[in-house]
Amino acid sequence: MNTGQTSQAPEAIVPGWPAATPCPLDIVDSTLIIRRVLGRNPLLNLTGFVKVDPLNPKAECGGFGDVYRGLYTHPLTGDAVEVAVKRCRCNGDSPRYKTQKGIAREMRIWSELDHPNITPFLGYIVEGSRPSFVSEWMKDGSLRSYLRRLNRVESVSIVRGYILQVVLLIDSPHRYWILHADWRTCIDNILVTWDKHAVLTDFGISCMDTISSGYSTSSFSGSTRWQAVELFSLTGDPQFTTQTDVWAFGMTVYEILTKRMPYAKVVLVGRVIRFITEGVLPEKPAFSKNPVDGMIEEFMWSLCEDCWKTDPIERPTMRDLEDRIRFFKELELRV
Repeated sequence: MNTGQTSQAPEAIVPGWPAATPCPLDIVDSTLIIRRVLGRNPLLNLTGFVKVDPLNPKAECGGFGDVYRGLYTHPLTGDAVEVAVKRCRCNGDSPRYKTQKGIAREMRIWSELDHPNITPFLGYIVEGSRPSFVSEWMKDGSLRSYLRRLNRVESVSIVRGYILQVVLLIDSPHRYWILHADWRTCIDNILVTWDKHAVLTDFGISCMDTISSGYSTSSFSGSTRWQAVELFSLTGDPQFTTQTDVWAFGMTVYEILTKRMPYAKVVLVGRVIRFITEGVLPEKPAFSKNPVDGMIEEFMWSLCEDCWKTDPIERPTMRDLEDRIRFFKELELRV
């Protein structure tokens, strides 16, 4: 019986979908959701043009997805370029529609960002029922892995430059009205480009709104070792704010300084929470005996201590930290 309704071919719904290739309903659903959120920009849909190497292991693992190396082939020129493909790992308790809509929203946020220190969003692909993010491949990997490949002398000599870059990176999303609360693998979310600059990636937990409106992300459990003391309050609903980002930045500086995660010797998460709530901070590392290197490391430690003030109001702002680091670099040049 003819109901008067006509069904569209998959290629009419999904831009670039080969007519002869089966198009499962879940892929169509995912793509329609993404198109609605992204404003129907077909240029961002790279499905069919990106291949993930099945023999290549994961490049990085995060709390919300795994990153693989892929190859994007331009449909017109045939030129191929390496890309990073982040496959989202979703909560099984969340409705599929809600999860896909949330992922699509993060894609929209990322696609609207235009900053030299933020990894450009190239587009997305849909595999199965879940979309994946596509961005530029960085061969030097994350800042964490890059710094670990350096010896102590090399690390101290260049790390102060990266500390300043990290401040600028973390502060730049705030200027774009985004709270970047994914501190669980913060240094893994900071990549090193071919010309040795730091760029921020992974906006999986970001939220777009003005900071002044009081909007913040409260649904993200994050990582215990990076979380500010007020996030463990038993009263009220803990909120991620710029002040909690500053606390986590101090932990990031500590990672760069020591090449170890905060509370590295503590295995149990419960003990980490107890240390944080009781004011037990990460232990002070031994500094270099070289006068210049020791001065740099002492300065970095002072940043950590100020970021870890119990009262959020007493913590410096990202702009304060930027000014202090710039002043220190100028002072260092005079020594």
